[in-house]
Amino acid sequence: MTFKLRSATDDDIDFLMRLRKQTMSEHLDEAGWFMDDSGHLERVLIHFEDCHLIKVGEEIVGMVKYLNQVDKIFVMQLQIQAKYQRQGIGREVVEYLIELANTNSKHVELHVLKANPAKHLYERLGFTVYDEDKLEFHMSTQQ
Repeated sequence: MTFKLRSATDDDIDFLMRLRKQTMSEHLDEAGWFMDDSGHLERVLIHFEDCHLIKVGEEIVGMVKYLNQVDKIFVMQLQIQAKYQRQGIGREVVEYLIELANTNSKHVELHVLKANPAKHLYERLGFTVYDEDKLEFHMSTQQ
């Protein structure tokens, strides 16, 4: 594993806001889900206690927010800074969560915007679409 996770603190909120806008605004706009700063902040703060910064060496490269539930791990958000994308970090984080789930006889679920190309990564890692709504595919490793 080339990354480490550390729990987010209140001192990280500004970084998380910048990261969210950098990584999500384009996909949200494309989906017709226009979000102002208060909407972004709401998404940053929801389940904040489950937010982890992704570090490679001493550099913070992104964040993952996941809920470790009784029967599954639900990935709420995964965001990697643009300059670190396409380097396998997001894949490694998802593989780590799949391994964590498998070790505990769970599966992993997530929702991905239909306009987000990350869906292809999730499919390569064994996720399948089990449902969808107007804006998102609902995906799971459970067959």
